[in-house]
Amino acid sequence: MFLFMISLGRYEYKMPRRNFADFNVYYFTAQKLAVKANIYDAEAYSKEKVANFKYPPIAALVFYPLGYLSENHAAILWFSVNYILILLFFRYAAFLIFDEEFENRKRNWVYFLTCLFTLRFFLLNFDEGQANILMMASLTFGLYMLTKGKVFISALFLSFSYFLKYMSVVFVPYFLYKRKIKFVLLVLLSLFLFLLVPAFFFGWDYNLFLQKSFLPFVFKTSTDIGSMQDYQNMSLMAMLLRHFSRISYFNINSTGLNWPQVKIVFFVFVSFLYMLILLKPAKVFKNIRFLECINFGMLFLSMALLNPHAWKHAFIFLLFPYMVCLYYLFKTNNRDVFVWFLTVLSFMLNNWPDKLFISSVYHSTGIYSFITFGTLMLYCALCKIKFSPINKGGFING
Repeated sequence: MFLFMISLGRYEYKMPRRNFADFNVYYFTAQKLAVKANIYDAEAYSKEKVANFKYPPIAALVFYPLGYLSENHAAILWFSVNYILILLFFRYAAFLIFDEEFENRKRNWVYFLTCLFTLRFFLLNFDEGQANILMMASLTFGLYMLTKGKVFISALFLSFSYFLKYMSVVFVPYFLYKRKIKFVLLVLLSLFLFLLVPAFFFGWDYNLFLQKSFLPFVFKTSTDIGSMQDYQNMSLMAMLLRHFSRISYFNINSTGLNWPQVKIVFFVFVSFLYMLILLKPAKVFKNIRFLECINFGMLFLSMALLNPHAWKHAFIFLLFPYMVCLYYLFKTNNRDVFVWFLTVLSFMLNNWPDKLFISSVYHSTGIYSFITFGTLMLYCALCKIKFSPINKGGFING
């Protein structure tokens, strides 16, 4: 509660001075919904000086009630909701990852270090008023419900998370590979149901208009190559463009690849990363659920890495994989030095300041993709746990 009050005071001081950042977009969209205006107007920025709303209508419906409050009160309410969602995320992530014998003292260390390692992304999400935390909490609860056999509830929450941040689609091929066909079909059914929900609030004609406008609008406003290689974009694609493409804005490219060649490299890289998720470990895990948590952690990382517009706040998704790594390390009594090294290196890269006393290296963490490399280090840590675990914590047979 102390941290909440301190953070809330900081947020309330900053948000009016920053024009409420991304939350201003959500609030403005809620007001446009109330008068059934077009929320997918590509010219809105030039006309109204408000950035484009790039979420589906069901996501707009989430913010609709906030439009009845003043923007200051709505922003504070949204901030408070996000704090509650963080607590819920930790609760259900713990149910997924920890076993019943895991000591409370060690649990608290996992919570503390996870928050410390991702503090930068916490603050970015709160400052911007982003929807990432809601998406992450929905997805984690859906995964927890799946382990409890509540398949339809799980499908509802997974599909809802997709409408908030479409990159949760990376989970679908994994579940297909696991032959969870019924679950995938329920996810598709849930997606269809969520397309209909706004009609009950705004009418069928207006909902149809919004659904038909959404995808063309997103493709028109989100596929420019400039934003993909922007120094604030930490996606895998942005890293490849900056480091290996001749069309890079920055003089750091080492190979001079053209755009089609970068796409090929990206496809090969992504295929390799996803193959590591699908591969079975050489050793047999006693706790099959923890093995699945390792795979979930790699999928959470993929949501950030594979998003073509992965701004820094998107790396809040590293929360779950950090929890997996830290649980493993404490469970093995810190015997796996290499995983500790990769985890700490990931933390250092992810939190390296944009400007460290030297003006000439300003924005270098973005230009050189420190966060992207830090995320890949965490991916390597999960691979080490999956394919070569230390058995001190009783993870493997034999």
